[in-house]
Amino acid sequence: MIIASFAVWKNEKDKIAPQGSEHERLQAFQEWMEADPLLFSKTADLEKVKEAIVRLKETQNGFLAENGWQDQIFPMNFWEKFIDTSRQYADFEDSPSGANAEAVLVGMEEAARAYGEDLERLKNIITGFNSQNTKHVSLGGETHTTFKMMGDDLDLMDRNLEKIVEQVEKRKRCFFESVEFCEKPLKKFQKPIRSDRNESEPVILESALLGLDENKKYGGPYEINSPCWEKKEKQYLYSFRNCRNPKEYCVAELILATKKYYQKLSDNLPFDKLLKEKGGTLTHQSATSPYACNNLEYHPKAATLDYFYEKYRYESFFERLMDENRFASFPEEVRAAIMEGRGAEKSFFEARFPSEDRLEELFESYAYVSRLFSGSEFLSDKERDDLRTRYSLLDEKMANFDLIVNWIDLYFSRLDQKFPYLAEKNGVGKPFVYAFRSNYLLFFLNFSPIAWRIPEKPEYLLIGADIDASRSTVISREKALEMFGEEEIEKSLRLYEEAGSKHDFYKNNP
Repeated sequence: MIIASFAVWKNEKDKIAPQGSEHERLQAFQEWMEADPLLFSKTADLEKVKEAIVRLKETQNGFLAENGWQDQIFPMNFWEKFIDTSRQYADFEDSPSGANAEAVLVGMEEAARAYGEDLERLKNIITGFNSQNTKHVSLGGETHTTFKMMGDDLDLMDRNLEKIVEQVEKRKRCFFESVEFCEKPLKKFQKPIRSDRNESEPVILESALLGLDENKKYGGPYEINSPCWEKKEKQYLYSFRNCRNPKEYCVAELILATKKYYQKLSDNLPFDKLLKEKGGTLTHQSATSPYACNNLEYHPKAATLDYFYEKYRYESFFERLMDENRFASFPEEVRAAIMEGRGAEKSFFEARFPSEDRLEELFESYAYVSRLFSGSEFLSDKERDDLRTRYSLLDEKMANFDLIVNWIDLYFSRLDQKFPYLAEKNGVGKPFVYAFRSNYLLFFLNFSPIAWRIPEKPEYLLIGADIDASRSTVISREKALEMFGEEEIEKSLRLYEEAGSKHDFYKNNP
């Protein structure tokens, strides 16, 4: 659905004369925008995100030019408008004037239009592949997806866009007409309801087997809900910031802590053929590459977990409110909420495996307490800002998003290096790139309420795949031991290490 025109009112007859003072409408609009961001971020590092997006766009455009393709792979128009709107909101937050409010609304309107146009472009391309009855299998059959499923995902994103447009229109009416159109998203700020947690004790693989470097700092393992591996919901991931040369920027890397995969060497790729000639059979396979699973929501979840844990683990918000004299001055309901929030902080920060579920409980406590303290004098301005920042970080899930974009750029640049071989020998072409390398979950922000507005979620993938594991190019360690044995695996990996960087090989042998 391309937004050809974006009216403030769907019908002119719906328009009403401004009611109440402009100050009242501005204040109500400001409260709504602060509590419920739409098509802008309050927490992302905009300068770093812009640098990352510009870099990815350059990589994409170089790839398109080399292959004679026209259509963008990533929604770059949307991202340019999203960053602009985020900056406009920052100006409005610093100086909440009518002129700045109008600038934010115009920015949201343009971002919504760009979202629609970029989505329409991708839909047209993916729809053209729907007739291909191709099953894209990930990690030897852990999950799979199809062009039809992706088309359905994009249709649902179209419905989400309709909700975005509706929300932008309501915000315009809130500001220009009446506070009656302003919303207060109280659901985010309700009293938390706790449920029993089923604890499990995962088997974490040895550091050497996972390839962890003892000289690097790793976060986690973090417990994250994801359908991507082993037909389980809860996964355990190490997180680390990987800064590589000659690329002078850092990427957010994740390592699955509970399972190891390998890739059988191919007869079609020059580097693989080189290893096979020396007697190799397989090499390492990342379980967390951008194409290892079509549901990449675990990546911003992990980035948020890691960022929040590292930033606040020694800075309890609720502990500072527990001073005996101060605590006694709070109303009983507030004291109870603080005690529960303190418990949620301890539960998250002291856990052996800090988890997404525990962090969600902490988010609920921050949000609820912020509502209880709203308009009161119990908190200092600094404390109020700290509380607002914490729940905004957990709500948006945009922490370190620039590192995630850099991660996509790194892998896409590697695809650029190998694509001539893949296209010639494996028949990899447009369908593969636009469907499985566009990472539409990440770049249309399906994982965050700042862009996802409907209760339904895209399917992204199905669990399992009816394939012969012996014919799969990616196999688990268990299957590799069964097929090749420990000695053969160690020999192959030693040959791989001795051969040097695979990516440098393709870079130097275009």
